[in-house]
Amino acid sequence: MKKLLVAAALLLLAGCGALTGAPEDASPRERAMSLMARYELVQSAAEIAVTSPLLASQPRIKEGIKSASKITTAAVLAYDDAARGCIRNPQTGKLEPAPGARCEPEAARLLLPAAQAALGSLGAELIARGFLKN
Repeated sequence: MKKLLVAAALLLLAGCGALTGAPEDASPRERAMSLMARYELVQSAAEIAVTSPLLASQPRIKEGIKSASKITTAAVLAYDDAARGCIRNPQTGKLEPAPGARCEPEAARLLLPAAQAALGSLGAELIARGFLKN
């Protein structure tokens, strides 16, 4: 099962262009969707890493991955919460909240770098440990 998860993660990474982001002109909602897809992939690899027998004798590394995973989760979910409801009006080009959704474009703009950095840092650690391929 773990080998299947790793194989799926590698295929997704290839399809996501590793840890690249959404296009520059993407709306916060589009960025949130792209970030969340990458987050799910990296979190799957992190779960595999901390349950792997390869790290059984390295508790400090395992704890470091767990800690980075928690930080990444908080950062990505904070961004997602602020950005998920923001859509771009095709006629005006302005950001608007989706019907019944919350949209905080300024908060999303401020939270995006932290989410990207946390996700990139965790991904880099997993790549360095051989749980993800670049």
